[in-house]
Amino acid sequence: MRQRGQTPFLQRRARGDGGFGAETGKRRWVKYEIKRSIELGKGLLGIDISKIRDPRGKTDTKGPNPLPSGYPLYQWNNDDGRANIGTWIETAAILAGR
Repeated sequence: MRQRGQTPFLQRRARGDGGFGAETGKRRWVKYEIKRSIELGKGLLGIDISKIRDPRGKTDTKGPNPLPSGYPLYQWNNDDGRANIGTWIETAAILAGR
């Protein structure tokens, strides 16, 4: 269920999914939702998903990190995202004081 004041992107961030590829940082909604997450004291983390294959077997190129400096940044493939995402989310929550 969507909480008041949360966009779908914020909901995904709260659950820890959603990452960034080549075009992510250019999207105005991404910029807005990062800003809003910071205002709400949400934990943020960046996950580079550029090397994850889509259903057609293609990958994206790595884009710039859309988060302000100081927020953790992980690479899904190189940092074993499947095994470590829970730890990444917990770390982001702790850094946000949650």
